[in-house]
Amino acid sequence: MRPTALLLFLLLTAPPAAAAAAPPQEEPASLDEAEFRLLRYEPHYTSPTELAQTLEALYGRALRFPDRVVKNLVLMGDCLVIYETSERMGRIQEALHRLDAESTAEEATGPQPEMLVLETYRPRFLAAEAVLSALLPFRANVQDWQAGYPVEVQNITLVPGNGTILVRDVPERAARIREAIERIDQPVPQVLLIFQVLRGVDHEPDPPAPAALQAQLRELLPWAGYELEATGMLRLGAAPGAKVELEMESAREGGGNYRVELRSGAWDGQRGALALEDCRFAAHPADGPSRALFQTSTTVFQGEQSVLGVSGAEPVFLVLELREASPAH
Repeated sequence: MRPTALLLFLLLTAPPAAAAAAPPQEEPASLDEAEFRLLRYEPHYTSPTELAQTLEALYGRALRFPDRVVKNLVLMGDCLVIYETSERMGRIQEALHRLDAESTAEEATGPQPEMLVLETYRPRFLAAEAVLSALLPFRANVQDWQAGYPVEVQNITLVPGNGTILVRDVPERAARIREAIERIDQPVPQVLLIFQVLRGVDHEPDPPAPAALQAQLRELLPWAGYELEATGMLRLGAAPGAKVELEMESAREGGGNYRVELRSGAWDGQRGALALEDCRFAAHPADGPSRALFQTSTTVFQGEQSVLGVSGAEPVFLVLELREASPAH
């Protein structure tokens, strides 16, 4: 409270001049505790310490009871504890409310921070941690109020355990953050990866690969025929860094199996193109040690049958066809 405000308050609450000139009444030697009551007051806007000091100067006194002497005003944490007679308690309560309210009026004359809004968002498609990481450019400390005091709080936080993102900010920024979350939290495009393992043979293939695919392979390595050795299919969420592994059993008796491991890169939905950052192909014969056939990185296109690699004296081809997955798949 400013000195002028305190002086005005003292003038308003001071007794008339005639009464002020009268000799002060002496405190009784011993007080009757039955006349006293207890009040606990928590300031809403004013500093508890400053309010306690002001009340001590105005109304503070020592209370002499038969068995002890106590103070009528005590600061306990952020609360004022007042022990007084009903008549004096009424005056102290009036002063408390006026002093607390006057402090608020004075503070209101200065610039006030804009009120914060609280919004919640639970991501539907992405992990909450991933959304929170993407919101890093929007994260900041904002000023909030607690018990009448300004405090710094994070404007974007994650509720542990239930995947809810809390946004506490001024309305304009909160709206921009929500718009960003809705743009980020989109379903990952789904694609189908159809693998075929083919073997070049110098006899009539059994079972044969599709005729169109055999014609394509003859342009690479001409053989009498191409047998379908193994097949497999995977559905993939086309997000950068997604990893898949697929085991395909050979159609030949005792042929063992084949293993494909790949890590996807970016998906271009307009061109129907998927980047493969890493693709590894290995054979696991039933009667011998495993062999790594090749490792590559490339881009495959929707609707095409792409030969990812060829290996061996009797060449083994790995062919991949990319399709965009429909809801029915």
